[in-house]
Amino acid sequence: MMSDEAKKSNINVDLGLSARAEIKGEVPSTSMGRLVDALTDAIRPFTEARGLRADQVRLQREDVLIKIAERARSRMAKESERVSPIPLRVLQPILEKASLTDPDDEPLVETWANILRSASKNERANHIIFADILSKVDVSHLELLKCICKPNEGGAADACLDLQSDLRTFLPDLVRDSTQKASRGERSGDIADSMREDIRKIVDRRGSALVAAGANIRTRDEDRYFELATGFHIDKFPEDLGFALESLNILRIAEFDEGIIGKTSIWLTAYQMTLFGLQFFYAGYDGTDIYR
Repeated sequence: MMSDEAKKSNINVDLGLSARAEIKGEVPSTSMGRLVDALTDAIRPFTEARGLRADQVRLQREDVLIKIAERARSRMAKESERVSPIPLRVLQPILEKASLTDPDDEPLVETWANILRSASKNERANHIIFADILSKVDVSHLELLKCICKPNEGGAADACLDLQSDLRTFLPDLVRDSTQKASRGERSGDIADSMREDIRKIVDRRGSALVAAGANIRTRDEDRYFELATGFHIDKFPEDLGFALESLNILRIAEFDEGIIGKTSIWLTAYQMTLFGLQFFYAGYDGTDIYR
């Protein structure tokens, strides 16, 4: 029979994912204590104001995992979804990385719960990569993806959208048409408004977003430059967020500059989700699999 002292030397965490999908880890408490104490000492210069202690680190990790697991189970029960065991090679990295989330960071907790839910419903090797990516992004990145994917507008995102190809075909025609309008004496402001609306019809779809655009229009009477209103909040989503997501193969940045010398010209920047990015977003948004 195991002695009381021996029992106390182990940590046993049951996350309650399902009767068949339990995670139990046993680590000597003295070793765990030394490891967490060493980690706390290492990060203390950065967290001194908060007075972070080793026991708080352990408690937070357990609390957030329990919260994420219970959230996933609750969502699946509400949608009458079957909870299936997740292979350990997929489940372990999800839990390890999710455990570093602040329990009060609700958008990230929700996203981790949906990743766990998605892995239980549609286990794919990509869920391991999803866990790695989610551990590298912040709420602002997730909000940007939601702005691009527009999940509240109904219908599915266009997984076959090829914005680069569409714009290469569309922009030369738009410039020629706008130049003809200018030569007929139409007001430059009206031409700019028309260009903006035509561009947004092409770019602002579920899975893509017009970030910034401008046009230079020369008519019989004037030569003016217009910043074309896009509806995109660049102050809320600075370009470094887009660069980071592009580096993770979540989205592509499309940049175009098209014009007729001395006549009409236009430039624009747009974001388009990759197929992998769409799969990542929807797995974390509501646990769905766009490939099914």
